[in-house]
Amino acid sequence: AHMFEAGASEAQELAIMAASAVTYMRLMMETGLDANSAARAIEARMAADADIHLTIAKLRAARRIFARIAESFGATREARRLTLHATTAGRMLSASDAWTNLIRNACAGFAAAAGGADAITVRPMTDAIGRPTRFARRVARNLHILLAEESHLGKVTDPAAGSWLHETLSDELAKAGWTLFQEIERRGGL
Repeated sequence: AHMFEAGASEAQELAIMAASAVTYMRLMMETGLDANSAARAIEARMAADADIHLTIAKLRAARRIFARIAESFGATREARRLTLHATTAGRMLSASDAWTNLIRNACAGFAAAAGGADAITVRPMTDAIGRPTRFARRVARNLHILLAEESHLGKVTDPAAGSWLHETLSDELAKAGWTLFQEIERRGGL
């Protein structure tokens, strides 16, 4: 997520996530962990922004990329599932209109949930102007509750499954991220 906040594209964020995963897999396995234990110990933190479809596709692509990496290390099918933590992006927040941020955070939180995030952190709507107010923290917490409890997003396994847009975009992002990841690896990795 740090790379996204610094201006990286979705494909670049995926490539850095993949390169990080490979680095950590290697390090953990060098210390004696087996591939399954190492793969299960990894959690990726990715940014979710107000572009709902692109965020859904990015999270789905992250799982595909990680599964391929874990498989290459010898992890079993069950251990190849990436634990995803999505945080609403700070770079999408406006310092001049916090109320707009409420809508942006709602879109990003929805996209993170629909994209299959295991954990979601919603930034307070006043995050762009400094320390969040008590009200902004409360609204961020309540947005979690609204998404989880009232919208029932968590009860659907994969809301984007079968959607031509999401399937195609996920494939394109996975390919672009994988290509950039391979370039990182060619240059010696992280």
